[in-house]
Amino acid sequence: MLEQYKAQLAEARHEAARLRQEATEQGTAIIQEMKAEGQRQREEIIAAGHAQIEADRKSASASLRQDVGKLATDLAGKLVGESLEDTARQSRTIDRFLDELEEKAEPSDERSEP
Repeated sequence: MLEQYKAQLAEARHEAARLRQEATEQGTAIIQEMKAEGQRQREEIIAAGHAQIEADRKSASASLRQDVGKLATDLAGKLVGESLEDTARQSRTIDRFLDELEEKAEPSDERSEP
């Protein structure tokens, strides 16, 4: 009877050890899956953030161009003493001026980067 009890106890211990090992392996697998999912979500969030920043930058640039163009046209009209109504020519002149400013600013931006 004692031998039978010892055998059952040994079997129960063996089963408990097997279950612990299985649980540990499953826990490790779950942790790895969660880390991979977290990394994937992080990369998605960063990519979305970069896309939003770029969209905001383009929108701000377009808005700034429009505002600077309007201010420059108004100022030029006041200096000349008459309204400058040719909007197509205004746009080309303003765009050319702003493009030249951007070109001049880009080389200095590149030098300031590490």
